[in-house]
Amino acid sequence: MYVDVSVLEEIRRAGQITEYEVYPQQTEDVDDYQVKAENVPSVISEDVRMLHGGELIAFWEEEKGIVWSKLPKLLTKTPQRLFTLTGNIPSSASNGGNTWLFFSDAEEAAELDEWPAVSTKAQIERSTDQAKSGSYSFMADSTNQASFHEIAESTNKRVLAWFYDVSGTANDAVFIGAGDGATDCYIAYNNLQSETKYTYRIGGAWTVTDIVRITNAWNKFEWRFITGNVKGFINGAQIFSVAEPDTLSQIVQGTLWALPHNFYGDNFCVGKYVSPNPLILKKAVLGKAAMIRALIAS
Repeated sequence: MYVDVSVLEEIRRAGQITEYEVYPQQTEDVDDYQVKAENVPSVISEDVRMLHGGELIAFWEEEKGIVWSKLPKLLTKTPQRLFTLTGNIPSSASNGGNTWLFFSDAEEAAELDEWPAVSTKAQIERSTDQAKSGSYSFMADSTNQASFHEIAESTNKRVLAWFYDVSGTANDAVFIGAGDGATDCYIAYNNLQSETKYTYRIGGAWTVTDIVRITNAWNKFEWRFITGNVKGFINGAQIFSVAEPDTLSQIVQGTLWALPHNFYGDNFCVGKYVSPNPLILKKAVLGKAAMIRALIAS
């Protein structure tokens, strides 16, 4: 295999090289699939490169130790090798826009153009008060302030978003939702339902979860859409699994009702999703010479 000089230089400079194995479980090949490597041994956040098939590939760091990569093709019945290069990296190549089908982290003012106001409500804003990463997040701090982002309708999609609500007991709901526009799955804090636990709403009915509300901190919300099913998660714990909506066409975020209640949203990601999802296992730490020989010989 031909290996570009720039790749060899990244390998030479790296402090550590770690091999991961991607084990597919789906029945068809999938192009440009987002896979998650955990326990990535970076010394500091943003000290990472991702390598597959002798080439550096697009990736995004969710946080220190968790990296999403865009695998050029997720093959059926064929395990694939993925490598992390960590340490001594001069600048981060982490890029959500290159890794996900859609990515929005409020870092650029122009991103508000992708989040118009929901009908009869005010548009969300950008703020430096809180940020999951970078310097900005989206914010709603007044009555009935909500925005949406439209996506080409499809299934087999994953949505990730980070949610921060400020402690308080206002008569209010703050939320992020995803769905087909007609029926969205909202994950929210709604104190008319519970002041201590998170809630969700599918259609018109609210349901109180067992997930204890964590205020003044970032919480990870997730939706997984496949044909005939959508699942919702808070910080990795599943909170619902229903038949509809099983397609994704929009994401919404903001506040509802009478009184203001600060809400922040950040790092909105949309990617591909198959079920069963591939397994990604950490295999071994490699020496630089062995890594280069393996690439050239393959």
